[in-house]
Amino acid sequence: MPPRRRRKLRLVIDTNVLVRGVRAFRQQPPEPLTPELRLILGWIEDEDSFEWLFSETILDEYREVLRRLRVPPSVVGRVVNLMRQGGTLVEIHEHGSFSPDADDDPFYHCALDGDGDFIVTDNTRDFPPPENRKRPKIITPVEAVKQIYK
Repeated sequence: MPPRRRRKLRLVIDTNVLVRGVRAFRQQPPEPLTPELRLILGWIEDEDSFEWLFSETILDEYREVLRRLRVPPSVVGRVVNLMRQGGTLVEIHEHGSFSPDADDDPFYHCALDGDGDFIVTDNTRDFPPPENRKRPKIITPVEAVKQIYK
């Protein structure tokens, strides 16, 4: 009997993680030791590393925050194109409020509707674990790297 294939982990990545990963690219040479950059590069280089879930709302937030931080438009465009080509677009529905910051609720909604395993964030204070649910678990980029690249 052939070995059972393990399902790819399904992650929803908070904007702060994406921003830190993109900023690490600005260093010459990029410092691949940051967990945020390791997640992004790992996802780009190995399509089997994990499934990146996003919604149109999340993609809009990524775009808006990167522009506000004055990331060059060409880089913002590349990020959006990479997401559309390699990520998984999830149609989200309203599931109520989960976070003390209402702007973070779309990340929960995406994880719930996309059968996400984890929400990856450095801001765990604004991402309490959802009540009466085993998933998604809220983890930091360091924990995500450990989960994916064990």
